[in-house]
Amino acid sequence: MKRAIRHTVLLLCVVGIQLGWGLWAWALICTVHAPPVLSISDTTGPFTLTFTGFVNGTESNTQVVTYTIQANKMDKKDVAGAVSAQLATAFTNIDLKVDVGSYTNLGESNFATLSEAATGEITIGTSTTDLADKGGGQAQGRTCLDGTLEVTWKGTLTTDHGAGSESQTLTVTLKET
Repeated sequence: MKRAIRHTVLLLCVVGIQLGWGLWAWALICTVHAPPVLSISDTTGPFTLTFTGFVNGTESNTQVVTYTIQANKMDKKDVAGAVSAQLATAFTNIDLKVDVGSYTNLGESNFATLSEAATGEITIGTSTTDLADKGGGQAQGRTCLDGTLEVTWKGTLTTDHGAGSESQTLTVTLKET
């Protein structure tokens, strides 16, 4: 299913011109404006990672999140870290890890695409970490994105861990340059 980025049409002025007896012509000035779109969202919302053990190295369950991405003003050049993530505060003795999966283009065949910034699992901390890049091949020179990016989140204990829960803010960002 293809989706189109909406365009807004503004009619700026209408001018009537009399060309002769009983003959009128209308000159229309029409401006088409496509508002900039830069959007990343998901339908998963907050999620919980649960550990089945408490020993150093234990991994949590995984949570697959599909992000919907739309943009119509991306830089024509490659964009390293077009999608990135960071934690507001690090978890206590837990590494939050992400594995970037595939990008699915829902737009036109000539739209830009995203690819994972690094192969395999990436640990997310309190500084910006690149998840996906726009660039290479068909993406070069393209300014529009319309698709989904699937990522898998999980936690890994870095020391033996006591019982309890901890919540932190995870921010996933889409940038255009």
